[in-house]
Amino acid sequence: MTTSTIVIIVGTAVAAALISVLALAALSAGENGPRRFALSAPVDTGRFIDRDAAWAATVEFEVRRSVDVVWQQLLDGPIVALGPAINGPTVVGVTRTYHGIVAATADVVDQSNRSSVTTVGSAISIPVVVKSFAERFTVAPVNESSSRVTYTLAVQPRFIGFLPLRWTAVFARPVIKFVMKMAF
Repeated sequence: MTTSTIVIIVGTAVAAALISVLALAALSAGENGPRRFALSAPVDTGRFIDRDAAWAATVEFEVRRSVDVVWQQLLDGPIVALGPAINGPTVVGVTRTYHGIVAATADVVDQSNRSSVTTVGSAISIPVVVKSFAERFTVAPVNESSSRVTYTLAVQPRFIGFLPLRWTAVFARPVIKFVMKMAF
């Protein structure tokens, strides 16, 4: 391969990546962005998170804040802040909306007294990729000024959901843990 061929291939790849990011940003923009494409809700959310979702990752970490403070942040947001990629949620009633290059809306379906909250995705800005997703947060006291947060994200892809994807969570866990700890 000549140098000019390599430059053309690299340039094409960079242009395709830029166009993809711009398309994602356009789909997620505005009030309708996080609600652009409806998602299917799982029948049994607990079972979906624990067993049925094709992909799921659980992280656990301690924060130097009381259970009350952590719980209030979980309820009111934000819990994720990754620049233009994804931020949020903003909370209105039981609806939690994440904004960024990928935007999504989730509804609270279960909330235990200051210990756990479960949400189910109702809509997302990217078409044909995600069939459904759910999140579960639990908060437990470590001592008076520290809490343990456990976060689980479960996703069912639309077309490749039949594949056993849970093993790939090992690669996502460090990133999820880092992002979540930054918010607290």
